[in-house]
Formats: sequence, C-alpha cells, structure tokens
Amino acid sequence: MSERTAALMSYLLGQAIDSRFAFAKVLPCIKTWWSVEMDQLLSEQVQMQDAIVSAAFDKAWRFVEKDPLLAHNRKTVLYSRLCTFLESSIKKGEQNTLNLANEAIRSLRAELAPSTAQ
Repeated sequence: MSERTAALMSYLLGQAIDSRFAFAKVLPCIKTWWSVEMDQLLSEQVQMQDAIVSAAFDKAWRFVEKDPLLAHNRKTVLYSRLCTFLESSIKKGEQNTLNLANEAIRSLRAELAPSTAQ
C-alpha cells in the first residue's frame, strides 16, 4: 500500500471517528478507493503481460516465418496458433520471453509440422 493510500485511509477513518460520522458513510468511499486501486494494479499487470507476449511473439515469429518444417502452413494459421501457445504459457506463469518463444515454437512444430515417421 502506498503512503498516499495509507494516508487517505487514515484520514477517512479519522473523519468517521472524530466527526462522529456513521462508519457506513465512509465505507463506500473506502470501497470505491479500493476498487480503483485494484483496477489500476490489474491494468498494470495486463499491460506487463501484453508487453512480454509481444516481445516473445516477435522472437518466435522471426524463427517461425523461416522454418522449413512450417513452410507449408498459411501465415494466418501460424500467427494464430503462435499467439494461442504464447497466451497459454504466460497464463501458466512463464515470464521469460525466450522461454515463452521457444515453448511456443516447440508446440507449433508438434502441432503443424509434417510427421517424419514412416
């Protein structure tokens, strides 16, 4: 909790006690503040994840678009599946862009590369 946030909460609680306001009048302010703080935190996390996925996609795509094992696939399919694999890995907690890119490439190859078994 930031100093500004702690000061605001302290002020609101102090007002409720010192002014003999009903706590019920201050509680909605605290809930609104908490909601705004949580929305900002979640927004920052989403922006950070988007930046990580974007960087991982760029790394992976440079490889995928030149990969001879994937050349027979349409670019739109490669693009879409690569995005899906990256999003899946980041939801599992991976934050390293190189690991994300490599895992997505492995998954893409496993799914779309022609089988070499005869």
